[in-house]
Amino acid sequence: MGDPNKWQEVEIGVPVKVAFTEFVKVAKNLSTNTTDVTGFSIDVFKAALEVLPYDLPFDFIPFAKPDGTSAGTYNDLVYQVYLEKFDAVVGDITITANRSLYVDFTMPYTESSVVMVVPIVDSGSKNAWVFLKPFDLGLMAYNFLFLRLRWFRHLGA
Repeated sequence: MGDPNKWQEVEIGVPVKVAFTEFVKVAKNLSTNTTDVTGFSIDVFKAALEVLPYDLPFDFIPFAKPDGTSAGTYNDLVYQVYLEKFDAVVGDITITANRSLYVDFTMPYTESSVVMVVPIVDSGSKNAWVFLKPFDLGLMAYNFLFLRLRWFRHLGA
């Protein structure tokens, strides 16, 4: 590896997308003619670099066509690391078995799962005896008899 001060700039591929820009957002700054890359995934990457005992020069390179639109899917982006067009990729990339055939992943820093968000419809009653609802009549009779027998036994009767 050698001296970190003599390392070349690491080329980091980033996805270009329209939706969910909270993770990665690529924006062209027309006044400076530069590309601004921001988002949660970028913040996590930069925080990880701050922990390193040396500086690691890097450059974010958008995975985009000349017109600024995405140059492909996430699979295509990950495959660019395998083809050595990027040194690494930073973004909201799901770890899949297929992608793991071509690259190594860091530990996940977010949980990916399928969820549903639905409104709550509260049809329950609002009385003080609602705690008895799980007990059917037979179970309540059993509890009553058991507690009654324990009470008589406690009294010594």
